Amino acid sequence: MKRIIAIIFTLLLFGCSVNDSSLDGASNTDVRNSTVLVTGITGNQGGGVATTLLKEGYHVRGLTRDASSARSQRWSDLGAEMVQGDFTDRASIAAALKGVDYLFINIQEQIPNYIEETKYLLETANSLGIKHSLYSSNRRSEPELPQSASKTDIEIYLRESGYSYTTLRIPQMMSNFPRDRDMYNILRNGVVGRGAESASFAYFAPDDLGLLAAAAFANTETWNGREVNLAGDELTDRELASLLSELSGLDIKYTAPPQQQDERWAANQNLSYDTEQLRADFPTMMTLRDYLKKNNYGEKLKALSLLPLPPEPENNGRRGGGPPPR
Repeated sequence: MKRIIAIIFTLLLFGCSVNDSSLDGASNTDVRNSTVLVTGITGNQGGGVATTLLKEGYHVRGLTRDASSARSQRWSDLGAEMVQGDFTDRASIAAALKGVDYLFINIQEQIPNYIEETKYLLETANSLGIKHSLYSSNRRSEPELPQSASKTDIEIYLRESGYSYTTLRIPQMMSNFPRDRDMYNILRNGVVGRGAESASFAYFAPDDLGLLAAAAFANTETWNGREVNLAGDELTDRELASLLSELSGLDIKYTAPPQQQDERWAANQNLSYDTEQLRADFPTMMTLRDYLKKNNYGEKLKALSLLPLPPEPENNGRRGGGPPPR
């Protein structure tokens, strides 16, 4: 009798742990035989999504402006189907969307006619029967916030479209930290505050975008219409300086913000993020410490500190404090 009770208890326990998840349940049985078009696959965001989806068994089709480039060839070697296309060439976009089941959209706002071309991508995808779109937006472009931007226009368009979609609002990307220019900036200026000392700023690892993409494509009904304020970690600027000092063994200074604040930083203060919910539903999601250690940030920063610093770029526009908002 005790053994029977133990078995029943175990079944109930594991059943609850699976069914109680509000985000990551997989209800679509055919997703691993489906095709996902990943725009921006050779960049950090698209690359993070494609890496996870390939591991999950999805057929990944990567959109690139140059299918013969070294970066494109790398993705071909990893198993992605690379197709050539440009957002200003609508025929190439329509061709790339044929046979696609799911779509990850990361389009740079600098492309000509950003709003019109993004809408064309979404309209064409849905006319071809796409099941779900994942749109990479900007936390500062949330429609409820006072400023307007092209990504805000797309968010409003998606809300009113009737399409199946999820919006991921991207904060500061952890992948900016290991870039030489950002490490040099830290070595020159340390971490310069971006507001009140109590203000925290959010960070997210591009690698973890794939976790959310896989969850959204596997359970489109649950994810339809969801607008997620991404954050894998939140730190104040003083905490950031302390973390970078610890990892590198260097004395990374924190200084108070200049009197005249950069508008980009001001727009990122006192925003709410879904950090707690995301950590609960995706336990493997990386903190900033996790990401920097994985990418040997401390060793790289220390090595650069032993070399002569190059001249600071003119009109740099910022003085330390980590990467820019996007």
